[in-house]
Amino acid sequence: MGKSAKDTVLRILEENRGDFVPGSKLTGDIGVTRSAVWKAVCELREAGYDIEAVPRRGYKLSNKCDIISVQGIATYLDNRNVSDRIAVYDELESTNRTALTGIITGLTDKEIIIAKKQTAGIGHGGRSFKSPEGGIYMSIILSDVSAKNMTAASIGEKVRTAIEKVTGKKAELDSSSNSIFISGKKVVGVMTEYLADLETGEKKNYVIGIGIKIKGIKKNRMIAEIINEFVL
Repeated sequence: MGKSAKDTVLRILEENRGDFVPGSKLTGDIGVTRSAVWKAVCELREAGYDIEAVPRRGYKLSNKCDIISVQGIATYLDNRNVSDRIAVYDELESTNRTALTGIITGLTDKEIIIAKKQTAGIGHGGRSFKSPEGGIYMSIILSDVSAKNMTAASIGEKVRTAIEKVTGKKAELDSSSNSIFISGKKVVGVMTEYLADLETGEKKNYVIGIGIKIKGIKKNRMIAEIINEFVL
């Protein structure tokens, strides 16, 4: 299925964030009419995107706008092709649960599952993980080959590195809980689950669940930096 005009307009605006994009460029790149572009812009505005429209200058996405989207994440990825393997949801019960179900049923080709909100987030030991809007809730699916040399600690270290890169602050990893702290405050929880063959015990797939609650963080960049760390 091809990309919608709204998705393509958002991609171009994200790639030129803070700068005006002429309407002629949007119509030319997408191959649609000006009215179709305007309709796409209106739909994006309704979804919460701050887009300025100025005659003879075009459209501009505000630098302050930080809604999680595949297009927004893609602008920070080392390999933009990875964006085809990302799924973003407004709400899920649990990103890990969705990822595990996708593996079992074989009904998904997405390896990064992201939700803006979780209604039944799960932490270590089956404890409830509160997941209100404003945080980052994501799961990464890794094959046994991709995760062959990884440990819970090395996975946590990759996430810690990404946190420091984006925030510019010193982050500390508590290896006993795989939680990450900044200035003594827990800001990230990391939980790894896996599926295994019951007969051989061979581990088939790993699902890394990551929950981040840091005020003011650039969410799309944060998600991309974590993905970059795992070199998917």
